[in-house]
Amino acid sequence: MKLSTPSRKILHAVVVVVLVVEAAGLAWLFLEYSGLSDELRSSAWSLATKSLRYLEGDVELLIYLLDENPDIHLMALTARNAAEHASVTASALSTLHDHGGRDHTKTYVLGVAVSNIEAYLNTLANNPDKVASLKENKELLEEAASILKEIAMKYRQDPEDIPKSLISKLHKISEQLH
Repeated sequence: MKLSTPSRKILHAVVVVVLVVEAAGLAWLFLEYSGLSDELRSSAWSLATKSLRYLEGDVELLIYLLDENPDIHLMALTARNAAEHASVTASALSTLHDHGGRDHTKTYVLGVAVSNIEAYLNTLANNPDKVASLKENKELLEEAASILKEIAMKYRQDPEDIPKSLISKLHKISEQLH
């Protein structure tokens, strides 16, 4: 069965209209999900920077306690609290890494560094005898706290602005903690 020319024109018009509506729907979905992704990245980074600030404060408190009041149980409790903040930060950075940005490497390496710090802090929290290792790691912890503070304060708007050298430095420090 062959369609007449007017029927064929109507069919072509209907197909074109359907394709235009489908393309508009796909464009709307893309914009809707892309906005959600931007909002998710922003929320994840905001959570990460807040947790970084708490983590930095807890590390500074550990250093203070080491110098002023070396109560093993209080230090273990502080280490546990710091480890929890590190865990939240690492999770937020993982979400940020999974949902992209211009440079996935930065959030990935920063997340690994924070996870390394979390592992060290969990060791302190779970083994109060290991609190003595704080003395050996004091300089590393001071440097890590300084970098965490800089990242949380100076780069709180966008993780893409963090210099790779700063992230790399924190990562190297985190690997040296024992």
